[in-house]
Amino acid sequence: MRKLFTDARSNAKTRKRLTAERIRAVILHFMPAALAGFGSVCAWSTAGCRAACLNVSGRGQVSGPLALSNLLRSPIHRARFDRVRLFFENRVEFFEGLDRELAALVRSAERSEFLPVARLNGTSDISWERFGVMERNPRVTFYDYTKSRRRAVEWAGGRMPTNYHLTYSATERDNAVDINAMLRGGINVAIPYRGAFPKTAFGFPVIDGTESDWRFRDSVGRVVALKASGRARRDSSGFVRG
Repeated sequence: MRKLFTDARSNAKTRKRLTAERIRAVILHFMPAALAGFGSVCAWSTAGCRAACLNVSGRGQVSGPLALSNLLRSPIHRARFDRVRLFFENRVEFFEGLDRELAALVRSAERSEFLPVARLNGTSDISWERFGVMERNPRVTFYDYTKSRRRAVEWAGGRMPTNYHLTYSATERDNAVDINAMLRGGINVAIPYRGAFPKTAFGFPVIDGTESDWRFRDSVGRVVALKASGRARRDSSGFVRG
């Protein structure tokens, strides 16, 4: 079986401040939404986020349409396809591999006195808390972005594993009232911008989310500004702001 996780050092954003913050991190990348044809791994996705998805940015860039036949020309996307297929077709093997790789992460990180960190939804939005991943791997700090308001509210209410951190990822469906309510509820909100980042938004301070991806270290009550890149720069749905 191929490796499930990608080392964060291979990603331009997630490798920032790894050594400075003494973090050893991995990311799980799936082929997003329902592109792989086995079922959606992004249940709360919108047209805007699917069109602007980071799945085809960085090392995953492709020219042409976001169709399965075109994506599978790339070895990166074939690997993401295979992970989705394994998740849907053989959960036992998938989670055995997941836990094995997380155990290896812990051993590697703790030898250097680094913090073992995992982002499970690199290009997906799965409710991993349903599968007991965090409880089986208590020494790992997990974090994700989610477009599920329910999941974000449950996390803020303390109804998620204590070693899991969630940031709400706004889409074109979220208006100012929605976002302000999330922030007042103790949920940080990530928003992609096409221009310069504002200093405040929706009545709350804005932090530069491009400086690092370690959202579990953010103060509460923050808008996390992210830079629109790749296809997201051409967004007209309202998913990208500014």
